[in-house]
Amino acid sequence: MMCVARSRAVLIVLITAPLLLTSCLGTKREITRGKQPGTTVLLNADKQQLVKIVSDFYEAIQSFSVTGRLVASKGSVYKGEIKDFPEAQAYIDFRKPSDIRIVGLLPFVGTTAFQMVSDGKTFKASVPPNSRYFEGDNDAEPASENKFENIRPQMFLSAMLVKPVDPAHEMTIKVDDITERYAYYQLEVVRKMPDGDIRAERRITFDRVNLYIIEEREYAPDGSIVSLSQYGDWQTYNGVRFPSHIDISRPKEEIALELNITKMEMNVPIPDAKFVLTKPEGYELKVIGKPQAAGQTDPPKGSK
Repeated sequence: MMCVARSRAVLIVLITAPLLLTSCLGTKREITRGKQPGTTVLLNADKQQLVKIVSDFYEAIQSFSVTGRLVASKGSVYKGEIKDFPEAQAYIDFRKPSDIRIVGLLPFVGTTAFQMVSDGKTFKASVPPNSRYFEGDNDAEPASENKFENIRPQMFLSAMLVKPVDPAHEMTIKVDDITERYAYYQLEVVRKMPDGDIRAERRITFDRVNLYIIEEREYAPDGSIVSLSQYGDWQTYNGVRFPSHIDISRPKEEIALELNITKMEMNVPIPDAKFVLTKPEGYELKVIGKPQAAGQTDPPKGSK
């Protein structure tokens, strides 16, 4: 009789053990993804759809006039030191294909700290507090020990407009990156070189909760990061979706910029005069790279 009782006890343990393990030892974890707690429904997209999202974003924008708050930082995570500067007012005007103008004001006093213009190939910059004026190539190497004097208009333009993929010269690879909290699609943009090698150009990251672009990384030929741009708080301006918060990190120049848009006029006419900048009398001229002849300035666009 004892053997029968023991057998029944063993049988009960074997039957109930999985239930005990499940109820007592197991822990149910809620999976939340994206910025909204409890969001579990993810959007799906193939590679062609992601490429189209980038193209549609770029093509929808013809011009814009931005008012925002700009926070600049200098330093590098590689060197273990970053210094933030006070927030200041900034104005940015853009017109396709590549005209851009940026004006930054000094914190607290509100006078002009700098003004820059670019046509996509060359740039001009005026720095009233130092009575200095710069002209040069957009691609010129950083030439000043003052990190902020190495800021170029193109840095803003490449961050604020994610370029479409060029099918004639670029190829793409879709990567699915998912964790317990976040789910992303990454579009790797690569270029095939004449020697047959493959070079990374960019990486564009999409949030699978809404398929918005949340990050773009641009790479140098050696694979190092040229620019890291992060996007958030997307808003609709005149029917066009655009991020109202943009973080720009430039490790090579050891500077970072945070732009919070407070006013956006999307696809509005912008006069030629906005993109004209001449050297004020008495300003020191510094030529960077191989621009036009020193001291020469462009006539207003449209003039003969």
